[in-house]
Amino acid sequence: MGTLQKNKKKTVLALIATLLLAAPGVVQAQFSCSTNADGTLTITQYTGANKVVAIPTNINGLTVSVIGYPGFYQNASVTAVAIPSTINNIAGSAFGYCTALTNVTIDNGLTNIGEYAFFDCNQLLNINFPSSLSAIGSDAFDYCGSLTSLTIDVPTLVQRAFYDCGTLTNVTLGNNVNSIGSGAFANDGGLTKITIPVSVTNIESPPFIGCTSLTAIIVDSNNAFYSSLNGVFFDKNQTTLLEFPSQPTANYAVPDTVTSIAYAAFDRVYVTNVTISTGVTSIGQWAFANSSALMSITIPNTVTNIGPSPFQGCPSLISVSIPSSVTNFGNVFYGCPSLTNVTIDNGVTSIVPDEFDGCTTLGSVTIPDSVTSIGADAFENCASLTSITVDSNNSDYSSVNGVLFDKRQTTLIQYPLGLGGGYAIPDTVTSIGQAAFANCTGLANATVSQGVASIEDFAFYGCSSLTSITIPGSVANIGEYAFQDCSRLTNVTIAKGVPNIGAYAFYGCNGLTSITIPASVTAIGQDAFAYCSALATVTIPASVTAIGDYAYAWCGSLTNATIPASVTNIGYALFAASTALTSVYFQGNAPAVVGNVYDGPAFYSDNSTTVYYLPSTTGWSNAFSGAPALLWNPRIQASAANFGMRSNQFGFNITGTANIPVAVQACTNLANPVWMSLTNVTLTNGLFYFSEPFQANTPDRYYRISSP
Repeated sequence: MGTLQKNKKKTVLALIATLLLAAPGVVQAQFSCSTNADGTLTITQYTGANKVVAIPTNINGLTVSVIGYPGFYQNASVTAVAIPSTINNIAGSAFGYCTALTNVTIDNGLTNIGEYAFFDCNQLLNINFPSSLSAIGSDAFDYCGSLTSLTIDVPTLVQRAFYDCGTLTNVTLGNNVNSIGSGAFANDGGLTKITIPVSVTNIESPPFIGCTSLTAIIVDSNNAFYSSLNGVFFDKNQTTLLEFPSQPTANYAVPDTVTSIAYAAFDRVYVTNVTISTGVTSIGQWAFANSSALMSITIPNTVTNIGPSPFQGCPSLISVSIPSSVTNFGNVFYGCPSLTNVTIDNGVTSIVPDEFDGCTTLGSVTIPDSVTSIGADAFENCASLTSITVDSNNSDYSSVNGVLFDKRQTTLIQYPLGLGGGYAIPDTVTSIGQAAFANCTGLANATVSQGVASIEDFAFYGCSSLTSITIPGSVANIGEYAFQDCSRLTNVTIAKGVPNIGAYAFYGCNGLTSITIPASVTAIGQDAFAYCSALATVTIPASVTAIGDYAYAWCGSLTNATIPASVTNIGYALFAASTALTSVYFQGNAPAVVGNVYDGPAFYSDNSTTVYYLPSTTGWSNAFSGAPALLWNPRIQASAANFGMRSNQFGFNITGTANIPVAVQACTNLANPVWMSLTNVTLTNGLFYFSEPFQANTPDRYYRISSP
């Protein structure tokens, strides 16, 4: 029958006779096995080619007790499997992704089906669960999208055991079932009705979330722990509403007995209006989340606790009122794009970060005097918001013309995103808060007052209509992402006094053609000007000592840059993929390249770039961080025979390293020079003769050479 092969794992390779299921005849199948401590075998892998497989009860006289991993994992040809009574355990993922498997027959004897055991067996039509089975592991039958009917009499169903079995329409739970895990039947869109038997003592809410066809959850009247009323699932005393079925319902009034609405109780249901009874004190996390039809809800003043994100993703919700009995809540309104009216009663003390994020039609908000804390980005993506009004008695916050400030109006916290045009920041302001103007797409210009000391992270992020900004010298900090994606920003004036430019500060400002950095700036952060695709030239002042990674990466119009001698550190990928860049002039010693080495050299993917360095500087060779390097040493040969006037032309030789670029400039007054560019040349073979017609109308004319 087979050959016993021993190795360190006591592997048994057996060629056994296998009965063809539902058909006569004998076929052969191969299994790799390992020996268990009790002397039985675990099938570790099926290696045969048969489509119909019967698991043997023994191999070479040893009982087969476990189907292990990988077992049949990702087998795309097996269509049917018969599991004998000797098998007591099917290991996790043992049949995962068996995409051709349609039928599984299990004899009495099996006690456990492991997690993910039949995960994504999307052709599975039939499987039976023997009375010996005590537990079905988490996600055991996830995405078994062809199952239509199941009889389950297993004591324990762990979470998501039958998750997203979309065609499952009929489930019968036997009286041996005592525990059902959270989401055990979640997203089973074909399931219309379920009955909880008398034996069930523990259910982790919500077991039927996302069952979009479910019309009723019925509980055996003799169950000591749970009950149902009109198809709605409660605890026994009906003080906690555990789960509402997904049946379309116009109006629902929570019974007077209820004191608590459980976690995700109405998640993904189709109810339009909900009235919460005056006995309710607590609304759980995600209680009404993703209820696409919910338009209005009445919350009584008996409610003292609202969990995080109770209405998240309710696209039809128009109006919500938070009573004074609630002092703290979290993300109640997050992701409610139709919300137009919000009432926050006096008594609420805290508004958490991102509280109104995504409320795109919300026009106004009134903050009561009880609020002492407003979290970051509380009004993010409120595109229609035109006014934030703070009660005048509030001791921590204030508002002027709909703009939110701290009480003393030294910090501008939020400019409503629905306002457009221009805005002059009041003289009292010293700090423009994090994301204060972020995504304010109608803001065309902003005047930053002289007293502002800090522009915080994301302050003007995504202000796509902003065309110009002047940053006064009083600003000690330009935060990270401060002007990122201000796509129409063409004019930026940074006054002397600003000490640094934060990471990503002007990232993606693809209308920016030039920027003058004042001599006070000492550091330019990572990605500060990355993706500024119209930026043509870069001049960095002698005050700068460090430039971060990617600071000028993907600047497609950038042709040349000058790095002063003060710069001692530059980042990796500094000019990466700035494909038009031809010349970078370093005025000092070779700087150290620091940062994340995995980002690549400073001139990564800059195939046309040449680095030029000056005489008497150190650390240079014929290449520098991904680009060829040349000594830039042009000289005017004043002693050459052809220097001076010849044939009414004034000319001179320029010599230096072969093929370096040189600009020739002239002025008429050295005391107050205004240098004019005459020509840009390349010292082919290290020499170029420059000449121009004699300038009879200018008694004095001076020449110099510089980098282009």
